[in-house]
Amino acid sequence: MKLAPLFHRLRADSRTASLVVAAAFLSVFLGIGCLSTGPAGKGGDARAYSIALLGDIHYDAPPVERFHAAGKPGPYARNVKMWEKEVPAVLAASASIAGDDTAFALQLGDLIDGTTLGYNGHTQMLAEATAVLEKNYAGIPVISVCGNHDIVDGGRKVYKDFMIPWLARQAASLTTNAVTSTTFGFRHGPDLWIFINFNDSDGTIPTVTKLLEDNPDARYTFVALHGPVLPMDVWQCRWFYLGSERQDNIRRRVRALFAQHNVIVLAGHVHSLEYKEWKGDGGRITEVVVNSVSRSGNGNLKPAEPKVISETPADYGDWLKTAPTNKNLSAEGKASFKALYEEYRPGLKKRYAATAYGHHVLRVSDAGVTLEYYGADATVPTKTFRLR
Repeated sequence: MKLAPLFHRLRADSRTASLVVAAAFLSVFLGIGCLSTGPAGKGGDARAYSIALLGDIHYDAPPVERFHAAGKPGPYARNVKMWEKEVPAVLAASASIAGDDTAFALQLGDLIDGTTLGYNGHTQMLAEATAVLEKNYAGIPVISVCGNHDIVDGGRKVYKDFMIPWLARQAASLTTNAVTSTTFGFRHGPDLWIFINFNDSDGTIPTVTKLLEDNPDARYTFVALHGPVLPMDVWQCRWFYLGSERQDNIRRRVRALFAQHNVIVLAGHVHSLEYKEWKGDGGRITEVVVNSVSRSGNGNLKPAEPKVISETPADYGDWLKTAPTNKNLSAEGKASFKALYEEYRPGLKKRYAATAYGHHVLRVSDAGVTLEYYGADATVPTKTFRLR
C-alpha cells in the first residue's frame, strides 16, 4: 500500500484539502500512519507477522592477527570458540523456523567484537559479519542496531560509513523512507518500529521524539536498541539508554514519552534473558533483553535451559548488597546506584532474569505480542513471554 507517501504530498498542497481528509481517514482506518511502509514480509500480512530475533553475537574469526593487534586479543579466545559451532548453530536454527510470516530478522547490537586494526580492519569485520547474516536469512531483510563493541577503537565513523548503506539496502523492502542514519524508524502495517543507536545517546532524541509524536495511532510501538531502557541489575547498571547522571533530566522526559506510548523495548548487551514490565509516567514500558552469546567471559558455556536468577521485582538491585567487596565502587557510586534502583523499583511490576543463550521469535498480531525463547539451537520454544 502506498497511501502514506500520497498523504504527505497531498497535505503539502492546500488546494487538495478534501483529498487530504480522505487520505487521512484511510490512513487511520487501515493503520498505515505517517511513515511509509513497504511489503509486509514474505506472507504479505502486516497485521500478523513475526520477527526473527538475535541478541549479541560478537563476530570474530581466526587467526587473531586478522582483527586484533598483537597483545590486544580481547575476548578473542571466547569468540572464536563459540563461532566454531555454537553461534552458527543458533543462526541456522533461527533461519530454519522463519516462515512466510517473517517480516525481517533483527540483531540487537554487538554484531562484531570489534577490532584494533583501524578503518580497513573494522570494515572487513563488519562486511564478514553482515554477509553471514544475509546468507543465513536468505531472502529475509536483516536489521542490526549499533552496539558498544561495534564502534570500539574509534570505530564510530567506519560503522556509520559501512552500516548506513547496508541498512538502507536491507530496509528497502520494508519502507520507502530513506535510511540515512543509524537511528531511524518505519511503520510496518499498523505498528511503529524505532531503531536506536544507543551510543549516540542525546543525539538520537530528536529522531525518536519525532517518530513517536508523528505516529500516535500505532497499534504497538517497538523500540529496538543495544543497551536497555530500564537500568540493568548488574555492576554497570548505568550503562543503559541515557543512563549517565548528567542525563537524568532528559532520561526522565524520554522515559515518560516511552511510557505514554506503551512501548515494547527489545534490547541486548547484558548477555542474559530478561523480562520487565514497568508502570509509571502515565503508561508502561515492557522490556525484554535477549542473548545469543553462548559463552561467558571465562569461556564457560551458558545454559540453553534458562538458569533463573530472579522472578520477582523485590530483589531488583540486590547485587548492591555485596558491592562493598568491589574496590572499584566508591561510596558515592553506591549511593548513586541505590537511588537509581529506588527510583525504578516502585514501578517495576514484573521481572524475570536468567542466564541463557539462544534465538528468539517475536510474534505480533491483533491478539497480542509474544516473545518465544529457543534455547541454543532448539526449533521448538523453550519459554514464552506474553508482552501484550
